[in-house]
Amino acid sequence: MRNYITFLLSVIISFQLYSQESKISGTIKNYYGNDSLTVVIFGSQNPSEHKIPVSKKGEFSFSYTSNGTNFIKIYFTAQDFILSILAPHETLLITADYQDLSKSYTIKGPKDAELIQKNNQVLLSYVEQMNQRQIAFKQEIDSLEKEKNQYILSTIRNNPSSLSALTLIDMVDIKEHPEIYALIDSSLMKAYPNNIVVQNFHTNLNQMTHLQIGSQIPQVVLNDEHGNSVSLDSYRGKTVLLVFWATWCRPCLQEIPHIKDAYEKYHTKGFDVLSVSTDNDIARWKTFVAEQPVPWTTTHDSDKKYSQLFQVTGIPFTILIDAHGKIIAKNVRGGTLLEYLQQIYQ
Repeated sequence: MRNYITFLLSVIISFQLYSQESKISGTIKNYYGNDSLTVVIFGSQNPSEHKIPVSKKGEFSFSYTSNGTNFIKIYFTAQDFILSILAPHETLLITADYQDLSKSYTIKGPKDAELIQKNNQVLLSYVEQMNQRQIAFKQEIDSLEKEKNQYILSTIRNNPSSLSALTLIDMVDIKEHPEIYALIDSSLMKAYPNNIVVQNFHTNLNQMTHLQIGSQIPQVVLNDEHGNSVSLDSYRGKTVLLVFWATWCRPCLQEIPHIKDAYEKYHTKGFDVLSVSTDNDIARWKTFVAEQPVPWTTTHDSDKKYSQLFQVTGIPFTILIDAHGKIIAKNVRGGTLLEYLQQIYQ
């Protein structure tokens, strides 16, 4: 009998030793939410998640039993959390700010828990210092960049007829300073009209600027399927969609119904379409437009002159042009065309 009692006592003592209570409590400053605090326990046991109520004063308390040391993760939102360690029969006392748990918390408790907090504070301090230095470094770089750009612009303005300007112009944003490009172009073409590099710059600049939104569309003269000459200038006073396409291009053919919808809805209000085929096989193009006619004029870019002029690298390629011959938009497709036309004719 005595041996049986001794055995029971040993079981009870072992259970108490290996499954002891741990406690987490604390205060959340500036707490104004209704959300509960989440506590996740993991390490010596399968992860368990607990929702802990927080009083209006920001106070909370939670106890659990475990047979080993665990990691404790505490949070309102998963991105902003406190990580600590707690062994059986130990207590954590936590103070933190509701707005930023991970940066504001302090812990009183076992040595390992306080060491994690210390590590967190030290690492956050390093991160903050690095961020401040990065900001200062960026400000310094931005200042130097501004000085460099001012030097470039000033040098070009003071020496527009010098070939040296061509070595600087690539560092100037044409969208921000189109006048600088125009200044170099006009000055160098007068000073060096026969220089090949100057001529190439002039040609490239024309190609760049005539495709910019708001720029004037260059003259286009092409032949239709009957051999009649068609000029884009004859469409002045209308909103025109210039369409580069080919009979073999599936996306081009899929776009035709959308263009037809726009044409039928807005043609009487002044909208028109001029299509430019890039087909190598002219006969195939003529057969296609004869068998599948469209209500607008179709032309053919036989020598690819305008495909090159407009830098057409893929089709369908469209340019929407206003009544004054200025570019409104490029690559307008599908429902976007109707949106533009609705704004124009509202």
